[in-house]
Amino acid sequence: MHASEPQWHDVQQLLASASEQLQLGELLHGEDFSLFEAMSAVEIGDPKLDAGLTVDYSLPANRPPSDEAAPRWPSSAAALAVMDRLAALEATWHADHSLAQTVFTCLYLLHPQRLEGHPVLSGYCRAVRATCCVVRDMVLTGCVCEDEDFQAHAFGLTLADDRAYAGNGSNTVLAALSFAEDWLTSRSHPSLDPNPASHPSHEYPSSGGVFGNGGGRPTANGVSKAVSSSAGAGAAGVDVRAEHAAAFLARIRFRKALLRGLQRIAGAARADLDAARKQFLAAQVELARVRASAGGGVPAEQAPGFDPDVNRRLMAPVPPRPIQVLSIAETWDYWACALAQLLRACDVVRVARWADLKPYLLDFAATLPGALARSALHCAVAGRHPGPWGGSGGGDSGAGAQTPRQPWQFGQAMVCEAVGLPPAGLPGTEAQLFVDQAVIALRGWCQAMCMNRARQRRRHRRAVEDWAFLHQHALNAEASSDFAAWLPASGWAWKGDPAVPGPLAAWVEKECADVLLQHLLLGFELGVYAPHEHCMLFWYCDYLFGTLQQAALALIAARPPPGSLPPPFRSASPNPNPQKGPALPGARGAAAAGAKGKSAAKRANVGRAGASVPFDLLSQEAREAGLERALCQAHMRLAAGLARAGRLRPGGGPFNVEAQRFEQRFSALHRLLHPEPLDYSQFASAVGATGGGGALPMAKAEQRLTVGWDYSCEPYPVLTLSHAPLQRPAPVGLRS
Repeated sequence: MHASEPQWHDVQQLLASASEQLQLGELLHGEDFSLFEAMSAVEIGDPKLDAGLTVDYSLPANRPPSDEAAPRWPSSAAALAVMDRLAALEATWHADHSLAQTVFTCLYLLHPQRLEGHPVLSGYCRAVRATCCVVRDMVLTGCVCEDEDFQAHAFGLTLADDRAYAGNGSNTVLAALSFAEDWLTSRSHPSLDPNPASHPSHEYPSSGGVFGNGGGRPTANGVSKAVSSSAGAGAAGVDVRAEHAAAFLARIRFRKALLRGLQRIAGAARADLDAARKQFLAAQVELARVRASAGGGVPAEQAPGFDPDVNRRLMAPVPPRPIQVLSIAETWDYWACALAQLLRACDVVRVARWADLKPYLLDFAATLPGALARSALHCAVAGRHPGPWGGSGGGDSGAGAQTPRQPWQFGQAMVCEAVGLPPAGLPGTEAQLFVDQAVIALRGWCQAMCMNRARQRRRHRRAVEDWAFLHQHALNAEASSDFAAWLPASGWAWKGDPAVPGPLAAWVEKECADVLLQHLLLGFELGVYAPHEHCMLFWYCDYLFGTLQQAALALIAARPPPGSLPPPFRSASPNPNPQKGPALPGARGAAAAGAKGKSAAKRANVGRAGASVPFDLLSQEAREAGLERALCQAHMRLAAGLARAGRLRPGGGPFNVEAQRFEQRFSALHRLLHPEPLDYSQFASAVGATGGGGALPMAKAEQRLTVGWDYSCEPYPVLTLSHAPLQRPAPVGLRS
């Protein structure tokens, strides 16, 4: 037998004889084997065993690749394949895979000096690297993504090296793309656009910003001259065929529009988001051309310059997770979806009040956006600005820059407009404390709506205590003498009776019921509930929808007269420590009444918009809650009827009865005082078995579906309600 071939030996007899001599509790070990050696032994998963499968301890990423692995002058078809492969790896990175196993498996990104003479491929690779910086900074700043959404860990990779990205490096990236675009356009191919300035992606910020330190096109400054001189030396040897020139140009323009759009969406002003929208629209146009020109002869999977094991030693001390790179068709579908989601995030500029922001975030979350769009939206809503790659394109974007609050960014003015308080001159310190706590609670809700659906459900459950504290702050504010004096003066119908919740408590109860409903209904979407739990869940949702409806109707019934302007609060006691110095801008009292000109009218309109409750939206909320309540009652009866008819598999076992399941689903809601939590005894008495089969519940379900249909088709009546205490909706039974 050859010495190199494996040889098998039977050791069973040796092991059997050794085991016969061992006593219970003894181990077979050598003389120099002790507890210390056992605890310090190499563990399974150590990178020296699993990640480093080579005896050469120099990092492969630091060794220059060979011309065969990463050719300096790839063919035209191979260069297109490299571009498409990078786009696929970048999309795979966005799909919650490691950066070291996707984008940075490209040897051209690890060794950019190999493409110094190739202006097209070099500019594209530098833009990919810059885009990774922007995306990573935006995700880290947004604080809405977890490990299951996005892998932001760089594993020691330097995304922006000092040579290429220090100082004017960000401007250099766009200058390299512009030079590549001009170089392609100057090839005099008939299929190329001779006027690249006609494309929207060629517009540059007029001042400031990250990707523009001055004005006009970056190719006009000294940085672009350095780029052109470094790339032009060997550009004559670049292989760009006439049939591929349009494909190259579309990819360069797509990358430029995407990079500029991501940078502008991180800005603080409306002009930044409008500019980002324009860039994303231009990227959509170029993406359609990229998709049409896909396939240059070399498949993207066979593109040169990629090594999937080049960063293996940088990985965590566990076996690397297998990576399934997206196909080219899936890649273009992803980028089309990502651009559509980013455009939807830019629509936040149309929001100016809470009644608009809330449905906007609900609709945005229902589309299941990706981590990039969710992070960009939360940065815009919360006023967060990413690091050195983000910032406003039209002003100072430094760390200490203070930008004014935008209308769509949540703050005190939005809360005051939602609850009917004056934006200036709140009625007492307790009202101010309530507004401050409401800002915190609703800001947390906005952040939760930018998370994935499972995290949203968990955040809503964890926020129950915040809503309980906010309800107590509302009661404290309504019990204060300052608020009691302001309430009738503003036109509200509440008389200040402590037994009757005021407008602040009713608003908190309405919003809290809505958050609890979101928590419960997300469980259906995520497939958390078993079929035998649907009856109790719809029963509880019916109660919460009833609470929401009653609170909205109570607010409508006690509303101030239409067109009235709640006055700012003026304390009856003089200020013991008056502020000295010049008066604040803006007239007060009689001076305000006699003010002339557009400024006075503007101040009056702002005050009226901020102090009036949107009662038309309250009516819509009440109508939708009534419709949802009818549907919940129908589904509850349907589930009960199917269970009685034996059409549902009985759930649970001897260790998890129905009462325990009820406690598991709704125990977190018992931390609240309002809406009042329901217990299992109420559910059992309302929905428990009363004899008979499933005919009666099924008939009642059909009846409630008919009511819901009529509720949705008929116009909502005009509400002319007199003030009455807030009525708690009674739990509905099978016979009601």
